[in-house]
Amino acid sequence: MVARYFDCFPKIQYNSYNCIDITRREKILDSVADNPMVFYPIDLQDGQRPDIIADKYYNDSYYSWLVWLANGVIDPVTGWHMDSDDFYNFVIANYGTIEYTQRKIMKWRTNWNSDFSVISPSSYSALGVGQQSYWAANYDVNFNVLNYSRSNTNIDVNTNMIVTLNLDPTSNTIPGVGDLVSFVLANNMVGSAEVITSNTTNIVVNNVQGNWNRLVQYSTNTSNTFNVNDTVTFTTSANTTLAASVVSSNSSTLIITYEGTQLNDTSITFNNQTSNTSTVGTNAQYVQLRSDFSNVASNGAVVSFSYATLLSQVIPADQIVYYEAAYVYDLLDEENATKQAVHLLDAVYAFTAYNNLMNMDS
Repeated sequence: MVARYFDCFPKIQYNSYNCIDITRREKILDSVADNPMVFYPIDLQDGQRPDIIADKYYNDSYYSWLVWLANGVIDPVTGWHMDSDDFYNFVIANYGTIEYTQRKIMKWRTNWNSDFSVISPSSYSALGVGQQSYWAANYDVNFNVLNYSRSNTNIDVNTNMIVTLNLDPTSNTIPGVGDLVSFVLANNMVGSAEVITSNTTNIVVNNVQGNWNRLVQYSTNTSNTFNVNDTVTFTTSANTTLAASVVSSNSSTLIITYEGTQLNDTSITFNNQTSNTSTVGTNAQYVQLRSDFSNVASNGAVVSFSYATLLSQVIPADQIVYYEAAYVYDLLDEENATKQAVHLLDAVYAFTAYNNLMNMDS
């Protein structure tokens, strides 16, 4: 049985105590580490600890230090692949709930590795300059452009947009900084965001997805024959004519989206520009804000807001299609998956590595 890893380290005096010098560190020579022929690759299965691997491959579980060393692992907890149960417990211990990590956005990143679209040269030419930067040309044998596919370029952005919401002054419970909130319409979630600043009059949110202050739901009469995506106009009590688009419609309910301040009119006549029909909308319901993840009193509270303002469009609206939200859970899972492929120093070199460790200079 070989010696334990730290048994080979030199001893020092520290505060009058005999100690192991844990500030020292061994490494595999770069000339060896860069040579794939001296390593044996394996894909870890659940439950395969370094000592089990060492016992199976080197016939001695105490060679586990060589497994760590070959894979550059310093922290045995976070540096080694976690099986399903350990990963679940790690997420819970560090973030509270799985659901939170599946809603918490860490960043936005280009989605080229999941977009296999191919567009023609004419379609590429029709794109804006900003959009063209996300595409790469494919050439034929004569170096003529055949078509374009997504450019394999990784771009990370900390958020997609920042929005401020003016809150209802009668609200008793205000979402706090760090809260993950939903935009809800008639108790249905239509969007989400994260609170970054908060006071009694307004809050600022980022990582905004879905609809924010853009949807209004009306009750309608039975003559309603509107269809999704129909263009409608309506006149407010202040004689302001606004254009809107139908998001959802049936004989009793009409949901529209439009730009601008919320309308509090009790009854509005909608004129369908597509079919030249009209319907009367009453009992308007507006998008509200609900705190879904919070450690304070705001958790679960629903707050009304009167107006939303776009403060910053970090990712241009015409380019958001080239990005995806990267959630905490997905990033942790991806990082853990990369640790599943490990490599072992070939067994013929194990004893040499052990001898070098035993002869560590003091």
